[in-house]
Amino acid sequence: MSIRANCWTILLFVLLAGCSSDDSVSPDNSDGVVERVEVEVVTVVGADEYINHRFFRLEVPGFKSHGNDKLPPGNRVELSSIKVFQLMAPGQFGPDDIMNVAAYIADNGSLGWTGIDFSQPRIYGTRWRRIASFEPGLNAEGGFEYIDLRESLGPDDVLAVTYNIIDPSGNVLSTVGDDPSLVPATQPDVWESGQDLYYRMKLLKAPDSGLDEYTSSLVMRNIYSLGGSYIDQSNFELRIEALNQFPDLDLAAEGVPWVRLFGLDIEDQQGNPGHDGIIDFHNPLIFDLRLGLLRFPLDNPHPFAAAEYHYLQDVSPDEYPWDGSYLEQNLVPEIYQFDTPPENLIRYRKFQIVSTYKAFRYISEPLGAVSLNRQDWFWASAPVPHLDADYLVATYDNRTFGPEDRVPVLRWFAPRERTLRRYLNPSLTGSAADETQPTLDLYLRTEEDPWHSENWGGITIGLDRIGLDANGLQKIELWVNDHQPDPSLRSGRLHVDFGFINEDGFWPQTADGLQYGTYQYEDANGDGVWVFEEDIGLDGLDEFGPDRFDPSYEINGDQPYPQINGTARNAREDDEDLNGNTRMDTENGYFTNAIDLKETEPDVDVVRDYADVGDLIAEDIAWRKYSLLLGHSMPIAAEVEPNAQRITHLRIWYENDAPGAPNEVHVQLSGLRFVK
Repeated sequence: MSIRANCWTILLFVLLAGCSSDDSVSPDNSDGVVERVEVEVVTVVGADEYINHRFFRLEVPGFKSHGNDKLPPGNRVELSSIKVFQLMAPGQFGPDDIMNVAAYIADNGSLGWTGIDFSQPRIYGTRWRRIASFEPGLNAEGGFEYIDLRESLGPDDVLAVTYNIIDPSGNVLSTVGDDPSLVPATQPDVWESGQDLYYRMKLLKAPDSGLDEYTSSLVMRNIYSLGGSYIDQSNFELRIEALNQFPDLDLAAEGVPWVRLFGLDIEDQQGNPGHDGIIDFHNPLIFDLRLGLLRFPLDNPHPFAAAEYHYLQDVSPDEYPWDGSYLEQNLVPEIYQFDTPPENLIRYRKFQIVSTYKAFRYISEPLGAVSLNRQDWFWASAPVPHLDADYLVATYDNRTFGPEDRVPVLRWFAPRERTLRRYLNPSLTGSAADETQPTLDLYLRTEEDPWHSENWGGITIGLDRIGLDANGLQKIELWVNDHQPDPSLRSGRLHVDFGFINEDGFWPQTADGLQYGTYQYEDANGDGVWVFEEDIGLDGLDEFGPDRFDPSYEINGDQPYPQINGTARNAREDDEDLNGNTRMDTENGYFTNAIDLKETEPDVDVVRDYADVGDLIAEDIAWRKYSLLLGHSMPIAAEVEPNAQRITHLRIWYENDAPGAPNEVHVQLSGLRFVK
């Protein structure tokens, strides 16, 4: 994919900011006015540059072998039953790995799994790893259509899948494949006369070198990138261009926009059938501006090589005579054929998709590295429960994390012992290896009670009083050390939220319980002048109360740093206005991501990816680097809608619903930043 975003194609409307990597400047905001820089981004994607090896069908609408090609009416795939496994190279088994899977071409239709010749697997292997982080894609009827693996796999990767088919009442009609969590491996190794038993699964992706017509058809090739995420619909434009088109080739096309012929203007803005001259940006089945995706209508798996009726559903023969038209003569089935070499795809490029949108940059500190200074963080407010219906169906996770569930011991501080750069990169040598890596420690404890599934604890930082702009940014990077070198012993999830976040995180203890929902601040007389006498803490007691600041590592046998976050006599004015807009914000409207410390695959796992790290393992040092794609963040809309152009806060919080979760949790954070 080519993205034209250089000095010639990015237009700056408010301020000439040049083409350096820092496209904003720091203003004097004393007058309360925040200016913005507006840039125009143009993305050009060829018809052959669909997103490959990321979106997969479990059933194959439009492709018919010798079985039924669609589910009978009312029957559907059970979302919660879908399990996807990837073939791994030989190596040490991890907690998400299973042994022995035989994958079969299952082209007998949705209910024909038992009719397969299981003595002839298409691919089999010893070590397979479950992929848990995928999203379901839905069709116009709200039914399951495909899975989104969130990132494209490589051409040689292999996937297998197992799932259930259920009727409208939820009864299981067919089980495709063996779910390793429910049944043992039973398929005998008859193809090599071995003694091992294998799980039977449906082949979802074969390597490109061994593709066939059926497995190739499981890969969706009608979804394209728009070159960004969180795109604002109000300034987004899209067009389809026919390459090498001259007027005398197809005069009719001048009166019928390509976007209409390709099914991108099939209803009005109220959702009624029929074109209105406006591209259907409002239709989430076609455009996902949060993830930056164009999905040609799902009943058209080959948008640039479809049957005639796909293009003429809303066009009369008088408007667009099909025979002899440019489109009729320039369909390109070669870009979808499994045996077309990838390097040859560009030869068949007859069309391209051009998208244009404006991105805004506030003239203030740009989103980038996030401070890990202890004093910049504060107690986190309670997260909003995930009430999204698809999320509940897929996970059955209906837990709530209320104020009363926050663990009683919540501390954050700079580590007592320095974090050295070589802990994160053991290949460093000399003085660079021993430099200090900025780190923030998060410590949680439940005291006498065991940790339960709705316990949580976290911290929040204010980023900007108006809101910073995440448009054009791709991900959040974060290094984590949970002091567990053994992957099988890791547990719990670290959530990263950003957007509008309630600032009410300090809850004084009263005779009636926790007092939350009230603004806590030390400027008691409200005169705007903070003096030493007012430094008595947010609990409003006195300088010797439980909220007193003390930097000691151990006090009365309690450690680490039991009063490091005290607000009384800490020589600074404290309040719950975290982003500096002179009030306590109580609205929630944010984006959320989660890192499963056991299951989420890190970009870097130091104890896994480096040799000679026995000294780190002996000291329980286990740094991992994670990347959270902003386009995959789940929006949480409570009091307000989340807005990617208005990021005022960032929150990090931890929870753990694993049996026997530890009462004491100590997590270190480093390298927290937004990345373009």
